[in-house]
Amino acid sequence: MLGADEPQSVFSSGLAPLFDWKALSQPQHLDFQQFLDSLCVSPLAPPAVLEVARKAAAFPYPPHWSEEIDAASGALYFYNQLRDESSWQHPLTETFQEVLQQVSSFAGEQLQLDQVASRIEAVLTDIQARAAAELQQWVGPLGDAGCEQYYFNSVTGCSTWEDPCERWRYDIHVRYDLLVGQLHAT
Repeated sequence: MLGADEPQSVFSSGLAPLFDWKALSQPQHLDFQQFLDSLCVSPLAPPAVLEVARKAAAFPYPPHWSEEIDAASGALYFYNQLRDESSWQHPLTETFQEVLQQVSSFAGEQLQLDQVASRIEAVLTDIQARAAAELQQWVGPLGDAGCEQYYFNSVTGCSTWEDPCERWRYDIHVRYDLLVGQLHAT
């Protein structure tokens, strides 16, 4: 099983910088105002929220994702090569929305630096626990040696080519970089 043990403190987890991830596609055509609109963030949001949103917009796409331009409309969409799936929605929309909501909450409460640090650690510890719980459901990689490997969710009965550990690792990494980066800006 892919399940993880008890989550460690995220501040002592020693996450490698995002640039250590290999072959990640960089945003080239992502319009910042459209990005804000897709996240339901007003251009009049608190400066801390806009700064984190700006950093989020510049993040590389998760593994196997790229941006593409629709030939007919000229609109930006996102493509997952491994799953051969397209989406009009940024692959990290939910992650960014959660992070921006947390940053907005911190800004609105006008917390002291140590309070923000404590809240960020709690948020990141919670997401690690959420990931560990979900990963307990997955089995894999499965498949014959030399063939494509896949992963099976024992609860939902679904299978995927995408490694759920890799997906969660990247998600947690993005959250860590955005939230801890915001802490340094505070």
